[in-house]
Amino acid sequence: IEGEIVSPYPTLKIRWGYNGIITQCNTQLYGNYNFNNILAAIATGIYFGVDEKTINESIEGYVSDNNR
Repeated sequence: IEGEIVSPYPTLKIRWGYNGIITQCNTQLYGNYNFNNILAAIATGIYFGVDEKTINESIEGYVSDNNR
């Protein structure tokens, strides 16, 4: 997969692609350091056959609860 940060503020917005499919994802995560974690989650979803719409919905719906 390939990805890039579209905007880091106020939360991460990324663009990612795989096999000619390019999509954008608006996360609820702060900090550029989460970018590689997001790409790893996307790659895991692709590996297990999850479609890009479901991957984006899952990432966009994730809210961290660790209060850090």
